[in-house]
Amino acid sequence: SIPSLPGYAEALVAAAHATYKEMLYTLNDYVTVKAWSDERTAKLATELRCEPLPGYIERLNKAVEEGLVELPYRIPLSTWIKLWFSKAFSDRLTRSTVRNAFKALASRRGLKLLKSKLTRETY
Repeated sequence: SIPSLPGYAEALVAAAHATYKEMLYTLNDYVTVKAWSDERTAKLATELRCEPLPGYIERLNKAVEEGLVELPYRIPLSTWIKLWFSKAFSDRLTRSTVRNAFKALASRRGLKLLKSKLTRETY
């Protein structure tokens, strides 16, 4: 047997990865979050200092279900900034990665990757 995260934690990981790292919410993310989220997901989000994330993803899922948003959905830059800075201001570990992120952006490759991330529509 291969150890894995409980479903509620996997739901948060999927939401966090899609939002903070990829800025792209896919059908796979939607299904994972929809199937495995429960009250423990929100509790874990609080413990990990990403409280706004479950609420944002819940609203996004509702918009998908109402046909207002198509997947894959690119997280708007303004939304990403709000969510990311909320996490960074409340979490010491996240703040410590900022310096490394800026170092990576200083390279030509880093700028190319950033441009790709901000303009792509899918993986």
